[in-house]
Amino acid sequence: MSFIVSNSVIFGAKLTRKEKRWTMKNQFFVKQLNAEEFFVAQDGSLLNELFHPDKIGLRLPFSIAYGKLEPRGSTKPHSLSQPEIYLFISGEGIFKTNNQRSYPVKALSLVYVPPGYIQWIENTSESPLCFFCIVSPPWKAEWEKEESV
Repeated sequence: MSFIVSNSVIFGAKLTRKEKRWTMKNQFFVKQLNAEEFFVAQDGSLLNELFHPDKIGLRLPFSIAYGKLEPRGSTKPHSLSQPEIYLFISGEGIFKTNNQRSYPVKALSLVYVPPGYIQWIENTSESPLCFFCIVSPPWKAEWEKEESV
């Protein structure tokens, strides 16, 4: 049995009436990127929230978004009150932090950002810099704060 949920397929999941959330124990969930679900984030990157419990009803202790930064573009310096992990999947850039450090990033670079750290990304290439962003507990807009450096 499968259910279709906004360009997503849940195999064998059950919707509980009490919680109105998908029960996902021992189940699979497949979602495709949808161009209509992209939005410009507060930091200026283009994001698509793939797995967020508040948006798709999955009981998850984290959220995952796909992000894209256009060639030669950069995000705004910002901080998040929760830890964040970036997994870069294409392109090349520089990950910058408030401690005056810069880290080169490219496909398969993994970055852990502690809570409260000022951070921003610069795309140094002529192609989009693409990444996954994982936040636990699940990301909330009010946790993100624009910073000046």
